[in-house]
Amino acid sequence: MTTADAVDIDRENLAQARDLIAVGVPVFIARPNPNYDPSDTKSREFFLPDAWQETAPDVSVLNAWTPGDALCLVAGHGVDVVDVDTKNGANPAEHLARLEGVGVDVLAIVRTPSAGIHAYVRSVGLCSAGSQTVGVDYRGRGLDGSGSGFLYMPGTQRPKYDGGGYEWEKLPDVYDIAETTDADREEQRDAVATYLAGIGYSPRTHRTDRDVQEIGGEEVNLSAIPPWLSADLEDLGPTWEKKNGTKHRDRSERFHNLVHACKRAGLTPGQTVTLLDPWCSALGKYVGRVDLEVSRSLSKDDTEPTRAPALSVVSDSYAPDDSAPWDPPVPIGGDSITADPVTLDGLPWLVREMVRAQATESAAPQEIALGAVLGALSAATRGVWDIHVSSSWYAGPSVLWTLTLAESGERKSGAVRPLIEPLRALERHAATEVLKENRLRAGRREIATAALKAEQKTSETKPEPDVEKVDRLTDEVHANRDRPRPALVQTDTTTEALGMHMTKQGGAVAMFTTEATAFQSVAGSYKKDGTSNVGLLNSAWDAEEYRDLRVSRAGMDVSRPVLVWCAAVQPAVLAGYATSGTEGSGFLARFLMFSPNSLQGLRTMRTEPVSLALRAEWSETLRRIHSHAWRHYAAMTDDLPDEMGEPLRLDFEPDAADALYSHAQELEDRNTPTSDLRTLGGWVGKLPAQLARIAAVLALAEDPTRTTVPREYVENALSLSDSLIRHALATFAVMRKSDQEDPARRVIAALRKLRAPDVSTRQVHKEIQGQAWVRGAESVREALEDLADLGYVRPVTVKTGGRPSERWLVHPDLLG
Repeated sequence: MTTADAVDIDRENLAQARDLIAVGVPVFIARPNPNYDPSDTKSREFFLPDAWQETAPDVSVLNAWTPGDALCLVAGHGVDVVDVDTKNGANPAEHLARLEGVGVDVLAIVRTPSAGIHAYVRSVGLCSAGSQTVGVDYRGRGLDGSGSGFLYMPGTQRPKYDGGGYEWEKLPDVYDIAETTDADREEQRDAVATYLAGIGYSPRTHRTDRDVQEIGGEEVNLSAIPPWLSADLEDLGPTWEKKNGTKHRDRSERFHNLVHACKRAGLTPGQTVTLLDPWCSALGKYVGRVDLEVSRSLSKDDTEPTRAPALSVVSDSYAPDDSAPWDPPVPIGGDSITADPVTLDGLPWLVREMVRAQATESAAPQEIALGAVLGALSAATRGVWDIHVSSSWYAGPSVLWTLTLAESGERKSGAVRPLIEPLRALERHAATEVLKENRLRAGRREIATAALKAEQKTSETKPEPDVEKVDRLTDEVHANRDRPRPALVQTDTTTEALGMHMTKQGGAVAMFTTEATAFQSVAGSYKKDGTSNVGLLNSAWDAEEYRDLRVSRAGMDVSRPVLVWCAAVQPAVLAGYATSGTEGSGFLARFLMFSPNSLQGLRTMRTEPVSLALRAEWSETLRRIHSHAWRHYAAMTDDLPDEMGEPLRLDFEPDAADALYSHAQELEDRNTPTSDLRTLGGWVGKLPAQLARIAAVLALAEDPTRTTVPREYVENALSLSDSLIRHALATFAVMRKSDQEDPARRVIAALRKLRAPDVSTRQVHKEIQGQAWVRGAESVREALEDLADLGYVRPVTVKTGGRPSERWLVHPDLLG
């Protein structure tokens, strides 16, 4: 097998795993054990991740897979698996016949490296079971979540079998899995139970008595113990991290917390003693007197430690006074300016639903998905359309730039990557077409070259050479030159490298990045003098010819540069980014900007995947646009002589143009010296053209063969206008902020993270200690006092019997 064949097989296996995840089947990756010893029966081939039983269906986990890793399926979520193992004497054909004979639907079959099979069946709520004597393992999950099992999938090579892997014999029908009804499950449960009983198993849907242990002289169901409590009991490290991020070395506090956790879980004091005794022995704490310390801990009057940030009531008589109304706080710049989520209701159905579904699946802010959706639609056009609102208003090419500010951990890659994957697939298909065509061209070029040389040699002896024939043959040689392999989608570049790539490609490039490298490069961070070079980029937004002739290196000469740019980067990286080289040149004014609020701490880990039907509709939409654009782009860049062909023209219908003109006039009337629009500089001046481009791209998504844009797509675009303005204000505030250690901004970030209606100075200090500007609690107190003057907090003093406690009420806007 060649390396290319292996890569193709890996790609196919990952595609199947991705399809299963899309219908709710969890898949995780297990890393290989570099010290695996096949002669040691206890040696592990792979290291399973912690709590693999709780794996959620998340397609982004596949991005971390590399050859050598194991792909693992968690049974009980859409599919269960019958594992027939020949090395224990089981016959795959016999068991497939048994399954069919009792009416079990076999949805897929995998051949294992030991010559056995994995038969995929519908999940029916039965616990896993197995026996080496029978040679068959059943991997499922009980109705109460117990008895989970996992299976290796195709894509896994087992060191135990000299690298033997798993292969699909019958591919799964994911639509069949997705459309399973409750009635199907009930029917199949009876059929699977009949099969299992027939091979000597006792099928069960819940935990059995073996799952119940006697603790402290009483029976207790271990499922009553919360998973986080089990994790704390297993954590014997030198420090203990609470959910609020603080770390403790105090074993007494850990013990006290665990005692009360056992109490909340419904355990009696006797059960608590028995459960904590081995934990105490391992830590060398309270050995021989655990029962006494448990009794003391339960009898204490003080409030038990909390596991998450919450309102800390320091006395029974105190409660925060939130009755007084809050005025809007005074904006201070940076991330203290917030924008409401972008309004999606006015967008076309596919765009709206794709944004919401992808944001839900990835647990990312919807603005990240919106930027990627608009970027992907624009990239599919390859910039071949010129957009004319009217005879006197040229809005530019079908090119959009989007910039989203999002902190690390906001699932940027998980939101963007699935949306642009269809583009990569289309690019691969186009590359295949080009390679085939180049092989044909090579033959024609060889013939034309030979004829040209022969004619040139003959012409030397002729008194009147046939110049016309020589020119025709020269053009024929040129017409059959190799076309460049398409490479539309890029992730990072410098300006110079981008220009040279555009020159080779014929002009069109789409850049999708969730890292700040590209922005830092454009800003000049890669240059010794720190200067910016945005001339090519600005030209590529407008599809204006760009020529850059240099002595020291190859110059750039691009007739029609078109760049689609979709970036999602960390706010801290772009703080202070707005300079004379970036904002002053109009570079930043070309971006549609989004500054979403963080979702960290508010997300649900088990998310709903994008439906297969919606994903298919999205892929088909990109295919339609790209296919139409690619045909014209290929012809346009292949014209003779060496000049670009004419782009496609897209005009606006009269009432659509009127709506855009009216909105442009409204923006102009609002843009007074005291208006917030004035602070946006050149950005607001380009907003009408941006809206025209959005309307055009949305219209092309519906029908790429159209030549005019109806009014409805203008109204779709205009529904974003107010949101775009609010998010641009927030984004520019960050990029114009040069002082990254501004105390007020740092404290506001800490208050947002704590999300408590009132906090103490000490709580805030613990949250931000270690930052360069923090010299002690006094630094934090001064920053809080400044924020009180601006309306973000209110000071309150609480008398608790000892010295007064200094606390601060927090503005509701900071509570999420």
